Amino acid sequence: MNDPWRTVPRPPRPLRRPGAGRSHRPRPGRYDLQGIDAQGESSGIGVHALDGSTVCADGKDCALSASTPYTLLTDRAVRILDRAATAGCENGVALARDHKGTFTAPGEVDCLNLPLPQGSQIAVLSDYAAEITVVDAKGAAFCSSGMRDGTCVLGGTAPYRALVSQRDPSEEGNDYRFVVHRTDVPSACRTFLPGDFSAKPVRMRVKNDADVFADCLSIPADGHSAQELVQIQRVSGNPHAEVSILDASGKQICSIITSLGTFTTCSLTPKVAHTVLVQGRNVPAEFALTRLDVTATARGCVPTPAVAVGGPSTGGVSSAPGSFLCHQVTTADAGDTLHLNVRDTQGSTRLMAFDANGTDVCDYFAAGCAATGSTRYQTLLQVPEGKTAAPAYRLDALRIGTAAGPAPECVPVPNVSYGFGPLTATLDEKKTAVCAVLPTAAGDRFALKFTPAGSFEQSPTPWLYDRSGLKNGCYGSWSSEGQNYQCQLPDASPKVSRPSTLVIGLPEKPAQASTAVRVEAKCDQYVCGPDERTVGSVGPSTVGQGKINMTLTGSALREDAAVELSSGSFRARSTTVSVAPDRRSMTVALDLTKAPLGPLSAYVSAHGATYAKGTVTVVAPIRSTTAPTIKGTAVVGVTVAATTGVWSPAADSYTYQWQADGAAIAGATASAYALPPTFQGKKLSVVVTARKAGHPAVPAGSSAVLVQGVAPKATQPPAVSGAVRVGGKVTAVVGTWTPAPTSYAYQWRIDGAAIAGATGSSYVLPASALGKNLTVTVTAHRTGHLSGSSTSGSYKVTKGLAPKTTKAPAITGTAKVGHVLTAVPGTWTPAPTSYTYQWYANGQAIAGATRTTLKPTAAQRGKRITVKVTAHRTGHESGTATSSATGTVTA
Repeated sequence: MNDPWRTVPRPPRPLRRPGAGRSHRPRPGRYDLQGIDAQGESSGIGVHALDGSTVCADGKDCALSASTPYTLLTDRAVRILDRAATAGCENGVALARDHKGTFTAPGEVDCLNLPLPQGSQIAVLSDYAAEITVVDAKGAAFCSSGMRDGTCVLGGTAPYRALVSQRDPSEEGNDYRFVVHRTDVPSACRTFLPGDFSAKPVRMRVKNDADVFADCLSIPADGHSAQELVQIQRVSGNPHAEVSILDASGKQICSIITSLGTFTTCSLTPKVAHTVLVQGRNVPAEFALTRLDVTATARGCVPTPAVAVGGPSTGGVSSAPGSFLCHQVTTADAGDTLHLNVRDTQGSTRLMAFDANGTDVCDYFAAGCAATGSTRYQTLLQVPEGKTAAPAYRLDALRIGTAAGPAPECVPVPNVSYGFGPLTATLDEKKTAVCAVLPTAAGDRFALKFTPAGSFEQSPTPWLYDRSGLKNGCYGSWSSEGQNYQCQLPDASPKVSRPSTLVIGLPEKPAQASTAVRVEAKCDQYVCGPDERTVGSVGPSTVGQGKINMTLTGSALREDAAVELSSGSFRARSTTVSVAPDRRSMTVALDLTKAPLGPLSAYVSAHGATYAKGTVTVVAPIRSTTAPTIKGTAVVGVTVAATTGVWSPAADSYTYQWQADGAAIAGATASAYALPPTFQGKKLSVVVTARKAGHPAVPAGSSAVLVQGVAPKATQPPAVSGAVRVGGKVTAVVGTWTPAPTSYAYQWRIDGAAIAGATGSSYVLPASALGKNLTVTVTAHRTGHLSGSSTSGSYKVTKGLAPKTTKAPAITGTAKVGHVLTAVPGTWTPAPTSYTYQWYANGQAIAGATRTTLKPTAAQRGKRITVKVTAHRTGHESGTATSSATGTVTA
């Protein structure tokens, strides 16, 4: 190497004082003019023309001509380098190979020829020991930036040289290293293998040491997707590294600087190879590089179908800090809108998501997001390096919208002029969120208040999504009342309608298994929503004396709006009964009992102003003196009718409104109404409104009646089982009914007449029923229905069974002529009502011997006496029994 590059020119003669000048006449070209101290530190030299004007302030890349003398101002030794000179330049630089050099003198600049044609694109990776400038044949410098990332394009005029100077002479060592890669042609670097989202993804190792400061990898043309995440992680040693990824034409696709982040997403050109340049330091260090497909073809993602709002979350075990997990969240329609959020007890897991094409739809730094336009979302979860991973996490993937609009599970809020709420719910991992659809406008801002209040980590979390941009407008705020949330929509001028969806989810760190949600929102500005504050009409224009209700219309109406009617000394001011959910009408009550008949002036106080609204005419009221009624039995399938009641004065016409459980039935406005099956169990009433010219319409309602189902009917009639005879126990057979009864009642009848007290399922027939006809009427009951009855066929009642002895008759007394014998009837069942007797001698009936006693005569001497007892019971056959014989009758 010759002096222009290897050595510092001999110092000039000592200057008389610091800052003194010296003139120099160069040949025309581009120069570097530097002052060099004894340690080799360089500093710029001011270059001036003879008239004192500044030609170069710092002496770098200074264009000088041959015909003009210049003055240099410095107190150091001077190094003047002609950037176009080639004497002393080495030819030792080989592409893609490490080049080593050594500085041998303070302020030395080395010149190295670069074997590159014009238009080449290069990367120059160094060990940071040297400053490297690339110049063309005329000394013009290229690529003051982009040397490390591979985007430096060589213009100007070939050939090209690298000018190498010491970066920091104060550091130990004079050696330097660098490598030059041409990035607009395919590289010969080792293959960068693809990773996946499995427990052990493929990682490429890059090591630095005292002799290694850079590396390169190649992504094959047929081995990548259109969108990939590239990550570099420090395994050990020095943490500094830079990664640049370029396509085959040298276009930089993406880059990573480890001091700013550890991963990035890259849009890789289809079917094109890519080069990955890694710039480190020449100190011990190891890095792991991973590339992950984030399109719909990503491998290792957990299939996770999105669920409706109010559905469960999906759980999983957290990964080690720095590693990525993937859930592929799916939904049926690309028009669906999904809310995605991850939670853990440490609050450390981050989320980002990509659609089927790999376009990012969720910001890594956002706490939750909304996405639409795809049926598959690669949802990546990561605990950042340096954070503590929780044992587990929960992922919410909720469908908050469809192509047709907000999800049906979202509660529609009619108006947000001054806020909304309360919204209430109880959330747990099976019901992770609720949502509301808000009719908001651009710039709306709400203060949310949760009850009970708590820290951000332990109170429910809100997201307010502008449906046109899906950006969350909620953020935490602090006030004297504690921690709360503000939610705001993007501003626009003029103010335009901008509907939004509010999602309220579980806390990041719930204090218990379930969380009670109660949130109220207050509009933090003049008025929210698309409605301006207006006042419309007051009606009706004709009212009757007494306590009345009136309707005020407008928009953004508040509860404190009031109607005032006045005439002379009379004045009545309204109280609010109700405000419509859309705040476009409200009902107010006024007491016009003492109002004069005729016109009253009407005024409305609202929105901080008073509005004149013409007049309202008071007339004598029409009154209901007898309430309307419902004619007919209120049974499903039956048509009932309304009576108008009695009115004074008599009405000209009537209108009707049928109600079920106090709520108006849509379309039921005729005087009659056919009750559908769905009304069973409801309370039916009718409101009749009477109208008379010059009077306000007045409603009156009937009493409510319970609508019942049809009565059960017997498809097989009842019957009677058992012996139908006096003393016999008969039982009712209920038969078959439809619909099935829940209970039965009974009534036994004789010759069609009800038997008093005979209402059980069984009946014992008395003697009075003998010869008569027996029936039973069964009444079937069914809850909520009318009762149905059916009577069995007729059964003739016959005589009961004859009494039978349980102890035979006997004879007492002495069997002797002239002595009295007495008959003992014995014991019978059932108990007889009377007995008759017949005495016998040797089995022959004794004429006339039919009493309970017998005095034997001489005619019975020598014979044995018996007595036959006949037992009688009313309604029964008679039974007989004969006693044992006495001994022979003696004289």
